[in-house]
Amino acid sequence: MDYPNNSKPSPIEPASAHIYSAVFRHFAQNYYRIANSYIYRWESDFFCQTKAGYSIEVEIKISRSDFFADFKKTEKHKLLKGHKQENIYRFRGEERYGMVDGKYQKLDGIASSIEPVKVNESIPNRFYYAMPVGLVDPKDIPDYAGVLYLHKTESYWGISNSIRVEREAKLLHKNKQDLRSVLLEKFYWQSINNRNKITDLKRELKEKQEFIDKHIKGYQLELT
Repeated sequence: MDYPNNSKPSPIEPASAHIYSAVFRHFAQNYYRIANSYIYRWESDFFCQTKAGYSIEVEIKISRSDFFADFKKTEKHKLLKGHKQENIYRFRGEERYGMVDGKYQKLDGIASSIEPVKVNESIPNRFYYAMPVGLVDPKDIPDYAGVLYLHKTESYWGISNSIRVEREAKLLHKNKQDLRSVLLEKFYWQSINNRNKITDLKRELKEKQEFIDKHIKGYQLELT
């Protein structure tokens, strides 16, 4: 199935599933909770909106390498870091070709135009990192990001996971974005994706049941 505009959600890895669950519970009072969707120009691990209309994005990290790899998303962090600015300018490139060392090939680093990007329309109101305690040195976490720590608690009923706010996220801007049309598209494609998963699971269960029935029947014939 084709998912338009990068709408196809990435699968949640088993190793991070418990953090996702804890984050969903932590923000249970908010609206539009959704995982792994392109609300902005990048994929958000978790997104929601408060009842007051402020958007929250959470990046979930389970390893140091995963955390530092996030900063390779240069446009994202340029926008977050420049949250106090009205506009940030970015280059829009197009493929151009020319002669290099006697060969006709694509030329890199050529911008065809420069366009302004309105910061308060391109980033959430608050941005967090969620991770296990002690995953990275606090000084490596930028000041525009809040910090959520995963805590495990043992009890008679077993181990439970919860989120503790280590550092409250700054209010990066006060613009309340109307993302209803964007979110409607995301929820629509997620519902289609979930329906397809259910269909695939039913087919798999049917095939397994037919396999079991076939072998039981063969075993019964052997006994007779």
